[in-house]
Amino acid sequence: MSTPIGLFKKKFFTFFTTIFYLSSCSHSSSSSKISKEEKIWMTDFFQNLLLVDAGVYTLLGSKPITRINLENFTEEEKQAYYAGLSQEELDKALILKNYCLSQNWENWKRVSNRFPLKRYMLFDKIYEEGTHVLYFVNIFQAAVVIQENYEAFHKVVQYEFNPLDAVLEIQDKDSKFWNAIQDNFLLWGLLLGYGKVNSYAFFWKHQSPSSAVTHFMNSLTENPRNDELIGEVEFTPSNFDIPSFISFESNKKTINHYRKEKENIKKMYAKQDFVEFTLDVLTN
Repeated sequence: MSTPIGLFKKKFFTFFTTIFYLSSCSHSSSSSKISKEEKIWMTDFFQNLLLVDAGVYTLLGSKPITRINLENFTEEEKQAYYAGLSQEELDKALILKNYCLSQNWENWKRVSNRFPLKRYMLFDKIYEEGTHVLYFVNIFQAAVVIQENYEAFHKVVQYEFNPLDAVLEIQDKDSKFWNAIQDNFLLWGLLLGYGKVNSYAFFWKHQSPSSAVTHFMNSLTENPRNDELIGEVEFTPSNFDIPSFISFESNKKTINHYRKEKENIKKMYAKQDFVEFTLDVLTN
């Protein structure tokens, strides 16, 4: 059976703009307190996780789960990819010069025991096909979404379950619940915070067993939620975007919802130390 990553990588995580990572990454050792060196890589780590990859909406908003493919490309591979882009693609590209999430994730794992998370889970999984995925989970938000859509989840897993128990077993590779839903676009769309309308529409378009439904959905236009930020961008708590997803909503309900959350999050971070405030939220 395919993992959800193989399927979603081609379809669900479709970006209208190209995100190109140009970076050279540094490493540092941990200590009993946050050293100056640790704060440097933690700043990069949280910028990438929260601001570039929209995990801040899981930390402080309504996005239940953030899921990120951890890639390790060489500088040669990055330059070759960049050189192969057309001018049109370059004009729409978001270029990041300091994206070191994979390397800094390894740094975080070495010090994570000093920062026990209470309301969140942050962990990685390596699937059989070799795909390395980072998961950031807001436990309560994920449980609420599953409860609100209990019948949809129950139809797939085919047994009675407690939503909070289900979320708490997400790290278990033998979890009956998570193995049952792993390839379902609808349920993952809900868990990733893409909205009910968008999740159902994407599911009907790409996983419907009915050719009539597929034909109808193919007549509708997918509207990739285009990143507002393009060019060389430095992501900060006052300069970041809403999550990327495919929108089928004519009223842009989910897009506007996240835009409101973004403004609230910017206010929360205003005049706060980025790393210290993030650690306070994660651990309290």
